[in-house]
Amino acid sequence: MVAIKNESEKAVVQSAAKADSGFFKPKPLDKTSLVLFTLSFIAACTMFFSHLGDMPIFSPDEALYAEPAREMLETGEYVTTYLNYQVRYTKPPLFIWAIAAYMNAFGVSEFAARAFSAACGAILVGITYLFTEKFFNRRSAILAALILTLSPMYLAISRLAITDIPLALFVSGAMMALFYGFATGESRWKWGAYVLLGCGVMTKGPVAIVLPALVLIPYHLVMGEVKKAWSYYKPILGLLVIALIAVPWFALETWVTKGEYFQSFIMRENLQRFTGVVDHKYPWWYHLAVMGGGFFPFTLALPFAWFASLKAPFSNESSGRLLARLRSIDHGQRAALFATVAALAILIFFSASVSKLLPYTLPAFPFLAMVTAVFLVRLSDSKRWLPAALGFAGFTLVASGSFALLPVLEARLRDCPPELISYLPGYITFMVATGLIPLLMAAFKRVYASILVFIVMLASGVLYFGPGLQSIFADSWERPLQAFVQYSALSDRDIYICNLRKPSATFYALRRVEMEESLEGLFERFKNVETAYVIGRHRHKDIYLASKDFKTVAESGRFILLDYVRNRK
Repeated sequence: MVAIKNESEKAVVQSAAKADSGFFKPKPLDKTSLVLFTLSFIAACTMFFSHLGDMPIFSPDEALYAEPAREMLETGEYVTTYLNYQVRYTKPPLFIWAIAAYMNAFGVSEFAARAFSAACGAILVGITYLFTEKFFNRRSAILAALILTLSPMYLAISRLAITDIPLALFVSGAMMALFYGFATGESRWKWGAYVLLGCGVMTKGPVAIVLPALVLIPYHLVMGEVKKAWSYYKPILGLLVIALIAVPWFALETWVTKGEYFQSFIMRENLQRFTGVVDHKYPWWYHLAVMGGGFFPFTLALPFAWFASLKAPFSNESSGRLLARLRSIDHGQRAALFATVAALAILIFFSASVSKLLPYTLPAFPFLAMVTAVFLVRLSDSKRWLPAALGFAGFTLVASGSFALLPVLEARLRDCPPELISYLPGYITFMVATGLIPLLMAAFKRVYASILVFIVMLASGVLYFGPGLQSIFADSWERPLQAFVQYSALSDRDIYICNLRKPSATFYALRRVEMEESLEGLFERFKNVETAYVIGRHRHKDIYLASKDFKTVAESGRFILLDYVRNRK
């Protein structure tokens, strides 16, 4: 690892003497640090909350949580969750409780459905800033917070009403608290961490316990301090704290459902999802690609940051065996090694799972941001402008090459909105400029300034072009459905959704909506239905209208609204 030379790092980390000979004594946050922390948090809130309620609820993912929360308020049932007024055995209810609380405070709306995720995302950015400053320095903390905020997958998922960002807050925040508490010897941090993990279990189940164990056990084994770690963490008592938070609801729900919830959630959604083909089957490299894309453009620096973190024991000036050299690294190097182990352990765990989904690796992102920020600051301190310039050049080339991919995107993207292809060139042009301007600054050896300018331009591009991109997709994929459902709900006729997985229909109808997977099933059911509204795919229009019983009411984008009257004259 590049030697630590600047005074701010020396003030934070311990000397190169054995780090485990005493507890870590971090420098208290001064006024400047508190101001920068506040500004980082405000920046994250700006990115996550801006235009948060402008888009309709996206189906199916957001609707699977927003609609149960709405029904929870309507029915007063807070133990068992319902979707479309039917019991839904999937995730524990903490996230749905939180959405219901926001809806109770702000009214049933898209903003209320997403606000808890956005708040959790901003809080985790703040925690990442604090952790990074404590173990490294102020400039690394600023970069870590900004990098995390602007990582595409973290930014996008923080604006959606799904469980992954709250889980990342509970799991990653707990791991940082456990590591910090172990380093300082302060007991309060581990108890706070166990409360967070209890909330994680109540958000997404046992995975909230598994991930920290997969990170902390290998890390302390490598560092040769398992006995000391066991003594500090008191894992049996920790599990008891977690159980006190989570077990009462799990026991009550299992009792209420006569064991059905245990079979559905514990066995199917957890054990079988990891070991068997439940759904979402992808190749082993899926999460490696997702993490690379979801962390881009900072992925360009990530391999070098990981290498710098992992080689610390070998570049240590201490003599002796590897274990002795590991024990002699300072707390900053330990934190960098811990962050790298955390990110790699999470990546490996979810890559080993048979079932894979895009946001699963989000708990790794704060650690990715941390090690990347530390690497970039040390690159700046050593006046190594060429690697930074090459990184900006690589980003510029990727952005420029995106022009050639527009025809491929139009051909391959399912139901690609026509407006998208005409909108993207302006955004791509701005991204090319976002790479070129910092490239010129880096060439003049203004490395840290060039990184900040690059990040500010990235944020500006997202704020300026992001709402337009969201609107394009919403207008094509969701908004017509919302309008058709709300129109149909004005009558007392049944509403049918055919060949569309759109649980958001119930959110906008405010009553039960009939879901039919196929046209054949719909026509069979309509043998006993007198009148109804049907919302289906526009491409099936001719099939519907082949029967005189169907009449077109409206059509927009991918959707068509039909009036059905049996034996229409």
